[in-house]
Amino acid sequence: MPVCPIYSKPKRKPCFLPDRAEATGFKVEVIESPTLLTAGITSTGPLARSLFILGFTEEQALLARVKGKRLVVFTGCGHPTIEVVLDTVRLIVAFSKEKKEITPNAMDR
Repeated sequence: MPVCPIYSKPKRKPCFLPDRAEATGFKVEVIESPTLLTAGITSTGPLARSLFILGFTEEQALLARVKGKRLVVFTGCGHPTIEVVLDTVRLIVAFSKEKKEITPNAMDR
C-alpha cells in the first residue's frame, strides 16, 4: 500500500497593511514607510487623513511598473486625496533615483 506524503499547511500569503488589523488566513505585515514589497510592487506606506465622522484613518497606495505604461499608481478610497498620494509617489521616485534603495530601477525614471 502506498504511503501518503506528509500533509503540510500551505504557506499563508502576505497581507501588507498600513495599520494593525487582522486578515484571516493571511500573514499580516504592517508597513510603516515606503517599502518594496514583492514582484516589484511598492507601497507608499501609511497615508493619514482625519475624517470628520470616522476620525483618524490610514490607507496606502501601491506603485507598479507596467510594461508599456511605465509607472502605475493604485489607490483605494483616496481619503488622503489624490494630490497627497501623487506627491508621495513623486517623493518615493525621487528618493529611489537618488539613493537607489526603495526600487531597483527607480520606477523606470
